Amino acid sequence: MRERINAALDDLEKTTLKEMDEVKASWNASLMLDVDTCSRLHSELTRLSDAVQEIGTKNKKNAELAFIAFQKSDYI
Repeated sequence: MRERINAALDDLEKTTLKEMDEVKASWNASLMLDVDTCSRLHSELTRLSDAVQEIGTKNKKNAELAFIAFQKSDYI
């Protein structure tokens, strides 16, 4: 009886470890996708900020529009 219980517990442990590895792999893939998305968005926002600042330096009217756009981009 004890051997059957130990065998059942061993099978349960193996199954649990396998499922946990699958969940971990899934979470890691999801996390990497989120990190890549955040990095891409950060890069795009940086380029937008640079473009807005460049527009603002061309003339006074554009400077005012650039300032407004820059302020709004900080709240996104």
